Amino acid sequence: MYEFSATTKSLPTKVFHIWSEKYSENGVPMNAWGWAFYVGEINAEGNEVPIYDGWDTEFDVIVQYPSRYTNEKLEWIDKAGNQIDFEQFKRELENYNE
Repeated sequence: MYEFSATTKSLPTKVFHIWSEKYSENGVPMNAWGWAFYVGEINAEGNEVPIYDGWDTEFDVIVQYPSRYTNEKLEWIDKAGNQIDFEQFKRELENYNE
């Protein structure tokens, strides 16, 4: 499973998450990933309020969603705190799915 997160520097702060799960069809595991997207906003009390979440099956499509909620260039990190280059990750994912 992959998990990536980013936050905006501008206020109000928006929080973005993209994650995956192995895709299965009728209970049969497939050699593909199902992708999810979530965006929330930190309110005045410091609580995260969901703005949107949704599923898609294509990584290329799901990475376009954040631009609908911010014009900022986001710095994406994985669960270990490593910065992620989505273009490089996309190439690695394509090689995995071949």
